[in-house]
Amino acid sequence: MQESTRICPRCSESKSLTDWGKGQSYCRGCFSDYKRARRAARVAALPTRHCSECGAAFQSAYVQTVTCSAICGTAREWRKSGAQVKIADIAPANCAECGIEFTMKNTSGKFCSPLCKSTARNRRRIGNRNRKSVSLLARMGPEAYAEFTAAARVRYAESNKASKLRWALANKDRVKAAAKARNAAYPEVANERTRKYRASKRAAFTVPFSAEALAQKLAYWGNSCWMCGTDATAVDHVKPLIKQGAHVLANFRPACGPCNSSKGGRWFGVSELHRFMK
Repeated sequence: MQESTRICPRCSESKSLTDWGKGQSYCRGCFSDYKRARRAARVAALPTRHCSECGAAFQSAYVQTVTCSAICGTAREWRKSGAQVKIADIAPANCAECGIEFTMKNTSGKFCSPLCKSTARNRRRIGNRNRKSVSLLARMGPEAYAEFTAAARVRYAESNKASKLRWALANKDRVKAAAKARNAAYPEVANERTRKYRASKRAAFTVPFSAEALAQKLAYWGNSCWMCGTDATAVDHVKPLIKQGAHVLANFRPACGPCNSSKGGRWFGVSELHRFMK
């Protein structure tokens, strides 16, 4: 019958077979202690070296190691790249928080430990919270503040316009679909937008008016074509824009589609308006 336990010759305790490594003479815990002790004895037998950065004495099992710690190793790499000087050449300084003299690891060090650094940072934060705030207007003055805000508004408008343009170029199908749905829902607004665009292309004289005022003007003519008397489906510039007509309420009359198209850009003067009447 096979044994389920073994006695470790190092600690003289009975251990389960699962506590033994393959080919090991000691249990796992004793074998780790044994290896650790052998390594310490081997390192202790090595000659003492001096850190190339801080000058501290140390021993290492690796022949190529020249620094005593990872901090000094990082400092050595920075110094070799020209970022800082050798730690041993830096004069000791007093901690900015507790005042204890210490050897800095780099030329910009102010604190002897991370604890002092965090304590000073927290004190600054508390001081900033308790400090009375001063507005930008009070610091800059009225004139400089007005110039600053005006320039900021211009930058924001330009950035917003550029952002909208980029989005529109990347979503052309969505823009077209939204414009088509909007024009179908508000045809009068779309028509007035088209008329304003045509007037701006011709550099016509323009006086803004409301949709209610235009509706009253068309109702005055009975919403009937002023040339043939049928139901009006469009709004006509009596004096066409191409003939230097103005985009004002007084120059509008209701018209049907065929009459508006046949009249086109013709103009014979106010006294000859009967030519267009049927």
